[in-house]
Amino acid sequence: MEADISQPDRMQGPARAVAVGEPVPLLGLMFAVCACGASSVAWLWFTSPKPNYFWNLAVPMLVFFLGGVVVPILVLFVGGVFGLFQLDLFRLTAAARTRRRYAGSRRRKYYAFALLFTGAAMISIMFHVPLYARFALSRPAMDAFIADVQENPDAVRAATMRVGWFVLESAPRLRRDGALMFHLPGDNETGFTYSTTPIGYPGGNEGDGGSLGGGWYWFSDD
Repeated sequence: MEADISQPDRMQGPARAVAVGEPVPLLGLMFAVCACGASSVAWLWFTSPKPNYFWNLAVPMLVFFLGGVVVPILVLFVGGVFGLFQLDLFRLTAAARTRRRYAGSRRRKYYAFALLFTGAAMISIMFHVPLYARFALSRPAMDAFIADVQENPDAVRAATMRVGWFVLESAPRLRRDGALMFHLPGDNETGFTYSTTPIGYPGGNEGDGGSLGGGWYWFSDD
């Protein structure tokens, strides 16, 4: 009987020896996914209509930006790189268990991920992408809140209320055009405006703002 000898593929790296019964490494990959998910939620949780804190040197805002935005972004980045490494290890181990060969990811893939992640994070901050995502998650609660305010304007409510993912002052401020403004607690320059008709700048003193759809707007006065 002739021995079945397979020729190694010299174009690929050597297969790692895997002991019988060795588990496929999923724990690290699961940890990376959880870290990325938790940091994404934290980023959304601390996102508000306030200005981009990177260009605001006020200490409370800068600390809020560092703790609520920069740290989650860094954790998300590290979790992504770690996840890529764990995915590569998972594929390598799975290939070794089935006696296949797997060369592994090249270093340039990690560089490409770093560049793409940095660009996407900067664009997200500049264009308030997390704010729109957070509002989309809060949209049903925001619509129910404004409907209750309009139907029961004299109802007694707490001074501040959690509406979806946001905490707002429950008493609206009526604009001359009939739009209703809801400020963030303790902040007279930032919040949301609801109007049944299209409006221009949704705040008081014109600054930064935009439409969120469904009659909702966000604003951050200068």
